[in-house]
Amino acid sequence: MSKKIRAITIDPFLKIILETEIENSLSGLQGAIDDNMIEAVYIDDKNVMYVDDEGLFKQNQSFFVFNKEVPLAGKAVIVGANHTNGTDVSTKLKVTDVAAKIGFHTVQEIAAMRLGQWEKHSRNLTELMQLTEMQKELSMDLKMVITIGL
Repeated sequence: MSKKIRAITIDPFLKIILETEIENSLSGLQGAIDDNMIEAVYIDDKNVMYVDDEGLFKQNQSFFVFNKEVPLAGKAVIVGANHTNGTDVSTKLKVTDVAAKIGFHTVQEIAAMRLGQWEKHSRNLTELMQLTEMQKELSMDLKMVITIGL
């Protein structure tokens, strides 16, 4: 039997973040997020978040965003990372610090966020194309000035 380690569990279904103790094993991680397919997401140099690798493919999913970045689907668990020997250890993060970086969202809110990001990128692309067109016109004007000046 492996020893237990301190972890922080994120449950977007219940919209809670809690300190937990899990078995320091693959099955302990899988049990913490209720799935067999897990993926490691390093959140800093001392901690790793394990998430449901197939979460986006499941029906009736709940989501959260960590640190205002990519939306994640399903439960997650944060543990400490020992880079010396590649093992998981107890996290030293506080639940309040993690909670400050978490936002729980519905699928509709995630879709709206992604649409907003797409619209922003689309506007940026349109502006870039306009600037490129202006640059071409200026280049042609400059060539004309040089040609006339000769």
